[in-house]
Amino acid sequence: MSMYFQFSTDVTILFQGWQVENVWQLVMSCLAVFLMAFSYEGLKVLRHCLLRKAFEIEAKAAAKMEDSPSEKQAILKKEGSQGNITMCSVHHSIQTTLHVAQMALAYSLMLIFMTYNAWLAISILIGFALGFYVFGWRNYTLPSTMA
Repeated sequence: MSMYFQFSTDVTILFQGWQVENVWQLVMSCLAVFLMAFSYEGLKVLRHCLLRKAFEIEAKAAAKMEDSPSEKQAILKKEGSQGNITMCSVHHSIQTTLHVAQMALAYSLMLIFMTYNAWLAISILIGFALGFYVFGWRNYTLPSTMA
């Protein structure tokens, strides 16, 4: 295995069964790696959006229980705090599952990048860039405590 970037069509990706030996296999592998990086960015934003929604749900529930005059004030007040989301809540379980998926994707992409195949590395970078372009703008609408 070389320790420098190369433009080769002969590479093993992650598993011994995922071997690239010709241009067609390389193109399909680059597409798969691109989709992995693209979905990583989408998963990142999905986690932020779900967390925001969970805080809003908890804030609305707290506002109804407190009978506060303004639901919006209760939401703003709760966004800065942890809310009622506990370790055993459904929200936390979903966040944990998505976090594991995000980390598995991240480490897989890192290992693919470390094959030092330039075509795969470019596919990863384009996937991240396009993924951020498509999904990243949603982060601008999140409260400053969430982004």
